[in-house]
This record gives sequence, C-alpha cells and structure tokens, in this order.
Amino acid sequence: MGIGVIVIYAVLGLVVLVAGIIQLNFGATWLRAYFSGAKVTFMELIALQLRQIPVRRIVDVRITLIKTGFNVSVDDLSTHYLAGGDVEMVAEGMIKAKEKNIDLSFDQACALDLQDKGLLEEED
Repeated sequence: MGIGVIVIYAVLGLVVLVAGIIQLNFGATWLRAYFSGAKVTFMELIALQLRQIPVRRIVDVRITLIKTGFNVSVDDLSTHYLAGGDVEMVAEGMIKAKEKNIDLSFDQACALDLQDKGLLEEED
C-alpha cells in the first residue's frame, strides 16, 4: 500500500471523525428544530458555539417564535443575546403582544428589553 493511499484514508478518517463529533454535539438540537419547523443549519449551530452563545437557548426561543407565527432568524436572536438582552423575555413579550393584538416587531421588542436593562438610551 502506497503512502498516497494511507494519506487519503487518514484524511477520510479525520473527516468522518469531525462529522461524527458535530453530529453528537448538535444532532438532537438540529432534529428538534427541524421537526418543529424552525429549521437551523449545522453551520449556524457551530457559529453559535464558537461565539459562546447558548445554542439550546437560542434554538428553543426560535422554535417558540416560529410556532407562534414569528419568523425570527438565529442571527437576530444571537445578536440580541450578545448585546446583553434576554431572548426569552423578548419572545414572551412578542407572544403576549400578539395575544392582545398589539403590533410589536422583534426589533421593537429588543429595543424595549435593552432600554429596560439600561443598555440602550431612550429616543425622544
């Protein structure tokens, strides 16, 4: 067996190992999102992990928002989390506003959350 064949097998083995680790880390979360209709990609999940954002929290909030009729992206949720916001509180506020027929967008809910925490100055 030549050195080239060994190198090819080693590279393939490494790829399979990395794919397996990713599947073990994110497989259950990805499946929950997929079957809930709030699809996320493995790349989004890996990006969340690399930015040290709680993957499960973001995906759970996305599932909740999608099921209640709001289409909010993983990037929007992670941006609000990194700004110091509480994504669960934003989702809860949006759902309550919808129940009371109040038009509240995700950006407005985020702004209110950050204002409440003192992280965003009020506009005149």
